[in-house]
Amino acid sequence: GVELRLEFLPAEDVAAYVAGRLGGPVAISLAAFVYERAEGNALFMVNIVEHLVQQGLVVRHKGEWTLREGVEAEVTSLPEGLRQMLVRRIEALPPQARQVLEAASVVGEEFTATAVAAGAQCPMEDVEAQCETLAAQHHFIQDVGLTAWPDEINGGCYRFLHALYQQAL
Repeated sequence: GVELRLEFLPAEDVAAYVAGRLGGPVAISLAAFVYERAEGNALFMVNIVEHLVQQGLVVRHKGEWTLREGVEAEVTSLPEGLRQMLVRRIEALPPQARQVLEAASVVGEEFTATAVAAGAQCPMEDVEAQCETLAAQHHFIQDVGLTAWPDEINGGCYRFLHALYQQAL
């Protein structure tokens, strides 16, 4: 299959989408909430807005759409449809790539190959190779450069393309 490289949407495009989907003006707080959760990813944005609508988490207040009181706390978890889609993508990966990503998700949103190698108990070279391949394909992570360690082991530094990937893992 062809992997589409999604361009990240600026905040105003996200706000415009939300207003269009809900059919009316949108509170800045709601637009910001969707933007922060989706981090500009169009697919995530659509899923998150649908989740808010289906769960009845958006209400019209003084003529504009806004989040229902106390919703922010409730929406920290992933919408189920989105979670399932991410889990399917994770399960489609080769076992070794999955193992590396799972270890990375425990380390943090940003991680070094060295830390992951320790966590996954894999040779550093294997972890580095997996990370390089995933980053090159824009799968889940991106390369953020090399880290120099005091003991001269240079490990790549990577971060998850999206916090939702880390959560799903």
